[in-house]
Amino acid sequence: MKVLSTPRDMYEWSREQSQLGNSIGFVPTMGALHKGHMALLEQSKAQCDVTVLSIFVNQTQFTNDEDFVLYPRTEMEDLALAELLQVDVVYMPSPESMYPAGYSTSITAGSIAESMEGEFRPGHFAGVATVVVKLLNAVQPTVMFLGQKDFQQVAVLRRIVQDLNFSCSVQAVPTIRAENGLALSSRNSRLSPADVSRASHIFVALCAARDIVASGETNAEVVITATRKVIDQIDNCVIEYVAIVEPNTLTSVESITGEVVICIAAIVGGVRLIDNMVLDIA
Repeated sequence: MKVLSTPRDMYEWSREQSQLGNSIGFVPTMGALHKGHMALLEQSKAQCDVTVLSIFVNQTQFTNDEDFVLYPRTEMEDLALAELLQVDVVYMPSPESMYPAGYSTSITAGSIAESMEGEFRPGHFAGVATVVVKLLNAVQPTVMFLGQKDFQQVAVLRRIVQDLNFSCSVQAVPTIRAENGLALSSRNSRLSPADVSRASHIFVALCAARDIVASGETNAEVVITATRKVIDQIDNCVIEYVAIVEPNTLTSVESITGEVVICIAAIVGGVRLIDNMVLDIA
C-alpha cells in the first residue's frame, strides 16, 4: 500500500494506472474510518482494478470552528484498516499542499446546494465542492464512491461532476447502520452511550414516515409533522430540519407522487447528525 501526500505524486500514480488500462475507484473521506467507509472501499475493490482512499480533514467545509477542532482524527488506525482492506493508495495531502499561500478559488454548486445543509451550514458545500474538485483532479478516478447517508452531498457532487465535465461516474452506496438503526458516522464517536440510544430514534422517525406514506398519505406536510413529533420525544435533541424533497433537484415537494427522499438534521447531545430515507408512494 502506498501513502502519497502531494497532488503531483497522486496524479502521476493515477496516470500510470490509466496507461496500464486500470480502472480507478476513489473513496474520499475525512478519516475516522468506520464500517460505512469499509463498505465504500469494498464496493470500489469489487468494481475497479485499483482503489484510492483519501484522508483529509477539510477545514473549509466546516462552518463551526469547534466542530473542526473536535472532529475525530485517527490516522494510525485508518492506515491500518486501509492496509487490512488492501487499499492500493492512501492519499493524505497536507493543508499546505491543498491550499497553498495565496489560494483564493472557490466552487459553488448553485441552487441544489442552497436548501437543507446549505441553509443551516452556509458555505459548507462551497468547501465540499472545492476540495472534491481538487481531489478529483489529483486522483483522476473512474468511479467515485459516496455514502447515501450524505444524500444532499451526493446530489451536489453529481451535479458538479456533470457540470464541470469530469469523466468519472458517481456511485452512492447504501447507508450502513448500527444494530439500533443509527446511521454510522465518524461523529458518532462523540456521542455518550445515552445519546447513542437517543440518536437511534432518528431512524425510528424515518421509519414512521415510511409507514405513513406506505399507508397512502401523500401530503408532505402531514408526513413532516408526524416525523417531527417522533423526534420531539427525544431528550437532549434539537431538530434543525425535516424536509421531503425530489431526489434529483432537491426541491421541496408538497405532494408525494412517486419517489421522494425525507431528510433529517438534528443535534443530539451537542453532536450534529443527519440521516435520510427514500419514500415511494408506489
